[in-house]
Amino acid sequence: MKQLIAIVLIGALCLLQQTTLFAQYLPKSITPYRINISYDKTSNVIFPFAIKNVDIGSAAVLAQKAQGVENILQLKAGEQNFKETNVTVITTDGHFYSFIVNFNADPPILNFSFVGDSTEKAVIKNLPLAEAAFTTIATTIKSKRHALHKHVWVQNIRMSLNNIFIKNDLMWLQIGVTNKSSISFTPVYARFFIQDTKAAKRTATQQIEITPLYKTPLKKADNDFTQSYVFAFSPFTVPNRKELIIQIGESSGSRLLTLTISHQTMLKIKSL
Repeated sequence: MKQLIAIVLIGALCLLQQTTLFAQYLPKSITPYRINISYDKTSNVIFPFAIKNVDIGSAAVLAQKAQGVENILQLKAGEQNFKETNVTVITTDGHFYSFIVNFNADPPILNFSFVGDSTEKAVIKNLPLAEAAFTTIATTIKSKRHALHKHVWVQNIRMSLNNIFIKNDLMWLQIGVTNKSSISFTPVYARFFIQDTKAAKRTATQQIEITPLYKTPLKKADNDFTQSYVFAFSPFTVPNRKELIIQIGESSGSRLLTLTISHQTMLKIKSL
């Protein structure tokens, strides 16, 4: 009888141990934060460390790091009343942030902070050149002959990638916008990101945002007029089977210019 009781106790202990081990390896559920974004207003999310990667669940959400800043993510709706989607962010300290994003024409909160002290300053990226030097180089680039002719037409507006240069350990992109429509084109944002060459339509789009260190003003392109914009980046490459997407859009959202640049085209960079 004592032997039977001992066997039962040993069996119970083994079962308890296995249950405990199984529970330890169960995946933890991470509750996402909820955030509303608008078409006409920019939402800002401030992280305690620099942003390493951003994944956007829908192209209807526009996301970029604030210019010259590494830990502030700016979010805006690219279209009205989009379906609920998500955004995930990984920071340089390895922390993972998950957001459920919904459209709201007038969100009650525009700024969100994950830093302990709301007065903490942004993580400013060290700019390699003074602003005057950026302006001088941009002016020089605008005077150069166009070496590339990659372009797209959208509603009688032509956007083209005209030059790619390397100068002062920076990559410079010159983009032209020619307006052949009867309505002035007034851009309010430019976006750059790398994604797979053939992104599946029903899967989350893996987009790696590329934020310029410097850009010339996005001036209005009137009828039958061409504007030239110059952007400076920390040098980056576009891997094989991926492509660089360049978008320039208006605040109204009615006209969004999207240009796809291949891996091969990015290899045509020249020294300035």
